[in-house]
Amino acid sequence: MFVFFVLVIAFFWKVFFKNLIPFPGDMLVGAYYPWYLRIPIKNPLISDVFSTGYQYRAFLAESIKNHFIPLWNPYSYSGQPFLATYGSNVFNPFVYLMLLFGNLNGWSALVIFQTLGSLITMYLFLISLNNSKKSSIFGSIIYAFSGFAICWSQFTLVGYAMVWLPLILLLINKKQFRFLPIVYFLLMSAGHIQSLLFGLIFSSFFYIYKYKFKYIFPFLIYSTIGILLMAIQIIPSLELTKLSIRFYEKYIVDYNFGLLPLKNLITLFAPDYFGNPTTNNYFGVFNYFETIIYSGAISFFVLISSIINFKKIKNNIFFLGSAIISLFLIFDNPISRLIYLYKIPILSGSSAGRLVLIFTFSIAVLAANWLENFDYGKIKKIFSEYWIIIFLFLTSFLITYFLKISISLRNLILPGILIGSIFFVLLFIKNKTIATILIIFITIFDLFRFGWKFTPFTSKQYVYPKNPITDFISKQPGIFRIDRENSAILPPDTWVAFGLMSPSGYNPLAPYEYVLNYSQNFNHSNFISRYSVQDYIDSKQLSEYNVKYFLIIKENKKSHDNPSGFKQVFEYNNTLVLENLNYKPRIETTNNSSAEIITYSPNKVVINFNTLTDTQLILRDTYYPGWIAKINNIETPISKYKNIFRQIELPKGSGTVEFIYQPKSFKIGMYTTLSSLLIWIIILFLL
Repeated sequence: MFVFFVLVIAFFWKVFFKNLIPFPGDMLVGAYYPWYLRIPIKNPLISDVFSTGYQYRAFLAESIKNHFIPLWNPYSYSGQPFLATYGSNVFNPFVYLMLLFGNLNGWSALVIFQTLGSLITMYLFLISLNNSKKSSIFGSIIYAFSGFAICWSQFTLVGYAMVWLPLILLLINKKQFRFLPIVYFLLMSAGHIQSLLFGLIFSSFFYIYKYKFKYIFPFLIYSTIGILLMAIQIIPSLELTKLSIRFYEKYIVDYNFGLLPLKNLITLFAPDYFGNPTTNNYFGVFNYFETIIYSGAISFFVLISSIINFKKIKNNIFFLGSAIISLFLIFDNPISRLIYLYKIPILSGSSAGRLVLIFTFSIAVLAANWLENFDYGKIKKIFSEYWIIIFLFLTSFLITYFLKISISLRNLILPGILIGSIFFVLLFIKNKTIATILIIFITIFDLFRFGWKFTPFTSKQYVYPKNPITDFISKQPGIFRIDRENSAILPPDTWVAFGLMSPSGYNPLAPYEYVLNYSQNFNHSNFISRYSVQDYIDSKQLSEYNVKYFLIIKENKKSHDNPSGFKQVFEYNNTLVLENLNYKPRIETTNNSSAEIITYSPNKVVINFNTLTDTQLILRDTYYPGWIAKINNIETPISKYKNIFRQIELPKGSGTVEFIYQPKSFKIGMYTTLSSLLIWIIILFLL
């Protein structure tokens, strides 16, 4: 285990020795107003990290600190479900590192523990397959530092699925089915629905391969309990998914479902053949991190050797099959397209590249087996097995040279050196111990180089730094929302860091009716997208969404014809704050009766009222199943206002109105989870 701590400290040395944070803060302040500092940006691709990833974790930590679980997020889309948003990570135990160490240090720990956890759990699994310590360490390094793991590390989702997946297979391999429920729950807690589904399918097939339906009863019992334990998260998430934009937007369709063209096979050994976002020369298909299948140059040797010697790897034939099948489904072909043609739930709504999780896992297992059993120094055997690597590399090099693709040609040089170094060790180092150590060091150099190139480490001062714009708005009295023009200004959900709220946002599971209404009002279309942004600035429409302040870049004001209904109230760093002269408050009564918000929290809104006649109370928060209203402790129906907000009938008199978020989906899920937990505990004690 000491080796793993050393490796983690070495990879994240900028965190430990330079007090930097693994967070794309350079892009946040270097590309967006109101900050816009002239600093270099390392990775312009992973803006989701500061738009949702960090914010979700920080919001959760703050809520727990205040002694409640945030079922509702009031900050974006005029309010939306929080726990039900699958990536909220409410049940991921590692998220609470941000509560323990504070947001900044806790975030660093959250990112780092993915890598450390993956190293440890994969090592334990590989040892259970009777690999030596060196081989198990080798496989663990390939798994934890693979291109897939590193590219997704700052999203803090898939990385935790990678922590728990080896433990599931370890328990199956050791016939310890009784502990499966808790690890299945932890796999779910990672917050990545595709990884959960892949993990359940993958582990089930591993069980079938290992035992051929022997011990079927205990496996099914404990697996079922594990799935039922997830109900507290899964049932609310299914409800939200059904009511969300997930199956209406065409985001994934526009990118061919993330299915890769065959030319991308070259990235198995040359990950930057089509450029890299960190060098601003990427020209490949889709997003770089959705296409990365690289697990080090050595993995190409491992895959070729395993295919050629498939009869000799009987104990690992399952993982060879998994590697080939997952790789096949990642690439564009008639069979992989069937998933999207028949709209298979969950799978058809996500990029095909997420299957790299299974490919990476399988390659790591095969790599440990390869290192364990390879015979060094046998020239004839080496060339008979690996001539295809030399052929493919030279062919790729020559084609690239004649096509004069300078970026690709340049990015073939290092892979060529790495491949040559591996060949040198295999051919000329006769001592197996020395050769093994050299292969491991070449792999570490290879994967660390890749990881350092992709991963931004920035100063902590770039994590949502305070600025006069947000300070000015935060000091304004009342409960209101802000919005901004569709440009490089205050990217989605970053306003949460300053306690601000907006009717816009970014979420693949945003409520459908709300997003459609927003799009019709501010984009003049029925186009549905996970990004809700302003194309047409209309002060009266914005007032209905409780928008008091609107942000705009100074030079863009003319392009909007000096929008009417606003007045400029503040300016800083080329950013203007416009006040909406048609502003409408968060609550309103139809006859101007007295109503005042007393408490406004994520799960509850309390309002005092005093009316002279029957009236209607409008709360400009998103209408969504699960909200109940009580007038003086008596429940009353909630109707829709403008088809998206909440409205109730108020009787004559005075009293208190409470809007409380108590979704039935959460209650059903919670009771199912608790019942399953009790059943599991009883079975553990009885058996």
